[in-house]
Amino acid sequence: VAMWMTMMTGFMQIVRGITDGVKSVVDLNNQLVMMAMALDTDVAHVQGIATASQQLAISMGTTVDNVLQIAHIYANINETASSIMEKTKAGVVLMNISGMSPTDATNALQGIQAAFGVADSGLMHMNDIMVSMAQSLKVNFATTLQNISESVSTVGMMASQSGLSFAQLAGIVSATSESLRVDGNKIANSLKMIFA
Repeated sequence: VAMWMTMMTGFMQIVRGITDGVKSVVDLNNQLVMMAMALDTDVAHVQGIATASQQLAISMGTTVDNVLQIAHIYANINETASSIMEKTKAGVVLMNISGMSPTDATNALQGIQAAFGVADSGLMHMNDIMVSMAQSLKVNFATTLQNISESVSTVGMMASQSGLSFAQLAGIVSATSESLRVDGNKIANSLKMIFA
């Protein structure tokens, strides 16, 4: 009986592994089909993005699904595969260092781009600024990154129109977060009153 139970447990693990593998392939295919629709092309044309996504996932220690979620957000008819992957890499880096979901990391970077007019090639530098701010504080690293992201989405445009750079806003948010121990939304709402 014990031998039979051991064999059945092993068999079930194999079946579960195969099922998970098939689900991953189906999910990957669905992501590629949706991306092809967004780019108004066929799946064969997004194969380069799929290959680059697999390589990026391996090099960044994340799943292909996470990478493709970010790539899909950036995929539109006006984008090239290389520009999609350049922005996707910045999103994956932010996701990995902050613990944010793929969508939240992408939204944070898009908010920075919209508010401060950052070019695609500058997104990695924005990550560097956030990391630098978070490393210099005595509060939770991921929390600081979340606070900066939340603040930019709420008050980034106003800060930019008031003449602040992203680095200056990130510094204000980080220092306030450290000294007052409040979240990014509260900081942003306070800053809105100052900038108004």
